[in-house]
This record gives sequence, C-alpha cells and structure tokens, in this order.
Amino acid sequence: MTERRDLQRLQLRCAVSLWKPSDGTFTRTMTENLNSRGFLCLSDKPYMPGDELYATLELPAPYWYGGLKGCLTLQCQVEVVRVKGQDFGIACRIKGYTVLGQLASRSS
Repeated sequence: MTERRDLQRLQLRCAVSLWKPSDGTFTRTMTENLNSRGFLCLSDKPYMPGDELYATLELPAPYWYGGLKGCLTLQCQVEVVRVKGQDFGIACRIKGYTVLGQLASRSS
C-alpha cells in the first residue's frame, strides 16, 4: 500500500479528550497515530466530518533535560475530517493549539 500523506505518522498512543461545544458531547480515548497536522483515534461517540471539537492531547514526554516529567499537554482546536468503520475511528485535523504546561528548565 502506498502512503498518500506527505507527513510521516507516528504510531503513538497518547490520551486525548474530545469535547464538542455545540452539544456538550465529551469522550476520553487514545490516539492510534499522529503527526504535526492531526491524529487518528477511536471514539465511542459518533462524530461527523466537519464537526468542530476541542481536544486535549497528553503527549508522553518521559525525559526533559535529564529528569522524569510525565507529559506535555496541548489544548487544540480540531476539525473531524474523516470517520471510518463502526468503531468510530475519527481523523482530526489540528487547526490551532496552546501548550497548557511549561517545560521545566535546566537548573544551573
């Protein structure tokens, strides 16, 4: 199978919370893969292409400057671009994001 995407997808499972403000739908799940433009996850809610959502991504960041730090949290505005299968696999395009945590700086 030929890869059609111009960015490599990372097979990275990280926690993601999805919220649809127009109707209050909320779900918490895990990504299947992601890249700098978006991610794929499974949802127990039937989102539709074109839905505008807020997503909180918890990216694993086990080491920053030599110390254990846990995760980097991003608050994103996303758009559902594709839904596949009966298990509600949804592909989301990241439209914008804010970093919710500060990375620790190296102590002198």
